[in-house]
Amino acid sequence: MSVNEREFYISRLGKDFVFPGYSPKYARDKLYRIRHVKFEGELEYHSKTLKAECTLSIELIEESTSSIKIDGVNFVIHGVWVDGNSCDFYYDGKQITIEAPKKKQFEVRISYSVTNPQKGLFIITPDEHYPNKPYQAWTQGESEDNRYWLPVYDYPNMKCTSELSLIVPKEQFVVSNGVLVKEEEVDQKRKRYHWLMDQPHSTYLISFCAGEFDVLKEEWDGIPLLYVVPKGRASDAPRSFSKTRDMMSFFSEFTGVKYPYKKYAQTCVYDFTYGGMENITATTLTERTLHDEIAHLDFSSDPLVAHELAHQWFGDLVTCRDWSHIWLNESFATFFQALYLRRDKGVEEFYYDLVTKLDSYLEEASKRYVRPISTKFYSLPEEVFDRHAYEKGSLVLNSLMNLVGEQNFKRAINRYLELYKFSNAETDDLRKCFEEVTGRNLEWFFDERVYRAGHPELSVSYSYEDSQTLKITFEQKQTDVGVFTLPLKVRAVFDSRDEWFSFVVEEKRQTFFVRLSERPKYVCVDPEMSVVGALNIEEDLRSKLLKAKQDPHVYCRVLAIRSLTKHKTDEVVDALREIVLSNAFWGVCAEAARALGNIGGERALNALIEASKHADPKVRRAVAQALGEFKRERKAFDALVSLLKSDVSYYVRGAAAQSLGQTKIEQAYDFLVEALRYPSHTEVIASSALTGLGELALEKCVPVLLEKTKLGEPEMVRRAATLALSNYTGNPKVDERIKELCKDKDYAVRINALKVIEKSADRRFLEVVEQVASSDTDGRVVRVAREVKRKLELGAQDQIKELREELEKISKENAKLREELESLKSIARSKQL
Repeated sequence: MSVNEREFYISRLGKDFVFPGYSPKYARDKLYRIRHVKFEGELEYHSKTLKAECTLSIELIEESTSSIKIDGVNFVIHGVWVDGNSCDFYYDGKQITIEAPKKKQFEVRISYSVTNPQKGLFIITPDEHYPNKPYQAWTQGESEDNRYWLPVYDYPNMKCTSELSLIVPKEQFVVSNGVLVKEEEVDQKRKRYHWLMDQPHSTYLISFCAGEFDVLKEEWDGIPLLYVVPKGRASDAPRSFSKTRDMMSFFSEFTGVKYPYKKYAQTCVYDFTYGGMENITATTLTERTLHDEIAHLDFSSDPLVAHELAHQWFGDLVTCRDWSHIWLNESFATFFQALYLRRDKGVEEFYYDLVTKLDSYLEEASKRYVRPISTKFYSLPEEVFDRHAYEKGSLVLNSLMNLVGEQNFKRAINRYLELYKFSNAETDDLRKCFEEVTGRNLEWFFDERVYRAGHPELSVSYSYEDSQTLKITFEQKQTDVGVFTLPLKVRAVFDSRDEWFSFVVEEKRQTFFVRLSERPKYVCVDPEMSVVGALNIEEDLRSKLLKAKQDPHVYCRVLAIRSLTKHKTDEVVDALREIVLSNAFWGVCAEAARALGNIGGERALNALIEASKHADPKVRRAVAQALGEFKRERKAFDALVSLLKSDVSYYVRGAAAQSLGQTKIEQAYDFLVEALRYPSHTEVIASSALTGLGELALEKCVPVLLEKTKLGEPEMVRRAATLALSNYTGNPKVDERIKELCKDKDYAVRINALKVIEKSADRRFLEVVEQVASSDTDGRVVRVAREVKRKLELGAQDQIKELREELEKISKENAKLREELESLKSIARSKQL
């Protein structure tokens, strides 16, 4: 394969994303439309059964259609009726096929039941391991899981109205989509809730949550807001949801489209399989987002709440036509979360949030794979719900906003929402809206940023020439994906002013010359983060220090601080100490703390110990993380013990626990075992203590870790204990437990068990990994299993290659020895003669 062919292949398919057998997935054919879904059901908790009838108002797109297929998995079907008349049907356990009547519009009613479905509907009850768990039931439809409890066309490219009527125990409340039409007692033990959603939506957004809840109510511009939390948690709700009204105002103002529905509910449930889900008018959230006053010091629900609320515009009002365009849902929700952060907390928080998003994407790109943001080459929809669709896509939107200007960005978004509201869209629809508003041809932008895999790795150097000229050289160092077109800005900084310049880098190596009357103190490259990729600035130490200490742009300052780790001098350590102890933006201080940890040495350690008293808990958390870099350093150990035992923040104490294990000092064991008993938000202290025990790598840690993987322990504890076993594979008990955990009921435990296997690189796990890859019901788990399987197989191939090379080497050495032996024999014979 030539270089150009390889570049084209990787740019269009990605690297390490597509597995053998993958083929393009196109949007599903729509042979009929569902106009309305009417669901009527009853929950039976003791048998974990849903008994229901579902009526679908159907319109044929082509009247000659002879049969229709309705999705529904593992139902017990009691009967099917068309326009009130019983009809024959065929059911294969996945789809119900019925003969279409000779008319364009008709109703199909299906009577059925489903017991303990494997996904889609989760019926939570107490059991022997968790006897205090409350009775709850909730649904999770995205991507194509509503078919496990609701007979429906289960794909995003169709929209309909819906209503849901559900009978539950009388002490429970039901939240669903739209408005509450009726709440009534069925008898002394049961109640019925009837909800109606009379605006069109994709069927994966149909949902309900049932349970014993406290319901808090507010209004925004006449629209009811419901905050629905587990019974007894009402006092925690305001900390999570108090900014909802302001978010609704901001999103309505920014898009020019007022919140388009008649109510908005946020419901917190137990055992939720995601952080949140943007069900139309009725977001479902993990109860872990609820938190007390201590957690509120350095934990916020705002990013999650903003993300899911933004989805009501991006994903619900306008929905991607198929999963290859999921970025139209997820990237927008992720970017609008950042935009709200800018409004609420300021530009420093906004850009630091973008920095963390960039770090997250680059980690996935370096450790797992790269792919086009929009690609049709996938097997399961869950595969494209990744850091490309969320983080990278949000950065692409920021880059697009920088390119066209914020006002044009708003106008284009408004046009997009108005044009495609209550319907579906794909990426080219968005592009055309931007082109119509701006008059610019943006095919190149979408082709490079959305349809092409990879990212630029841009190296920048600059110098001031004697001829009063600033020379700036850009070099794109990425391989396999070609050259990108990169519009960006550069800021030259002087004592009393700044000068801005715009460039378009479109060659592998490109130099620009700018007339300047004097030498700048330093140059800040791409402060607005238009380049979605890795950026390296080659400059002298003086410029780095000045930028790290005083630049007003967070991105430039962070890059400078990170680059200082290459210079392990007292001057650099003192500068970083000055930053971390200052009252600068917390993210900058945290970066300085991490840089001190990377540099190491007595001077850096003393600076971090001093910074462990910083007023901001987020900075102290970074300090605690950095102290873990000092292996077998008693002073670091003592500082971490102090933070673990006395800091007010749960998250600082958690970071200290993990770092204690990283110090490799054996006495950490007792402190970490004690920390397993400390209560905290999301069990962060206990979970981090388990991670620390994993890092400690002492055999006496193994029984503790194994015990904490057992059912009955909190969910987050089990997940952490599983991952912490990664330093103990080879121990027969650990290996056997990891195999068991690959089949655990918690998807995250299964993923962590696979990660342990991946780190072990032990082919003896291959059989269990293959089983997970072929049979797991969660697409997220299947994806990880496939990646681990590939790495184990490639590792085996590498081992075979190494063995062959070693055998060839031995063979050559043996041949050489034989030659030398024959030579010696010849000499001996000649002497005998």
